[in-house]
Amino acid sequence: MKNIATILFSIVFIQLSISQDFRPPSVPLIAHDPYFSIWSPSDRLYDRETVHWTGRNHPMHSLIRIDGKTYRLMGAMPGALEPVKQMSVKVYPTRTIYEFQNYLINIQLVFTSPALPSDLDLFSRPVTYISWVVKTIDGKPHDVQLYFDCSGEIAVNNTDQNLKWDSPAIDGLQTVRIGSADQPILKKRGDDLRIDWGYAYLSVPNTQKTQTMVGERGSKP
Repeated sequence: MKNIATILFSIVFIQLSISQDFRPPSVPLIAHDPYFSIWSPSDRLYDRETVHWTGRNHPMHSLIRIDGKTYRLMGAMPGALEPVKQMSVKVYPTRTIYEFQNYLINIQLVFTSPALPSDLDLFSRPVTYISWVVKTIDGKPHDVQLYFDCSGEIAVNNTDQNLKWDSPAIDGLQTVRIGSADQPILKKRGDDLRIDWGYAYLSVPNTQKTQTMVGERGSKP
């Protein structure tokens, strides 16, 4: 029995060691249900566009401007911009954490979907929080601006569907809402489907330093 216990302990220890360096074939960013599910299919978040689990593009982009120079964090566009080097990615049950760093700053980009079964109201809420934690590493102050966008493709099944958008009033937030014009609720069936009913909301804290806008389809960040 002692030898068996030792072997079992060794197996568990090896599995835990491997899990620290594990990177899934596709990294979950926003994962709520088969219709609303966005992933990064590349080793580095800036190597490719983010996609729905079916492989269709559901682009999200994040840029950071440091002392007047702009870098990429997420998404392959704009390709001419230099990315901040990705140092690591860690996947937890409710969070995915990316870390980036250059000679000026360190950045954590965190995707949190609080799918906690102990709170059914929270569990059923299709909301993902995206946060940026920026720290200086050279001991000097820096002027930092953050940019994020998501495509209207996340609110339609196919790109030939028409979209409509507005800016609903929500206390403490600047919000843009976008969705399909037809709202065909549960009108389709099959596996190769993306959600085209309801609305995608993008909200940020309402401060004087925050701006939101909607661009035309095909425009670049």
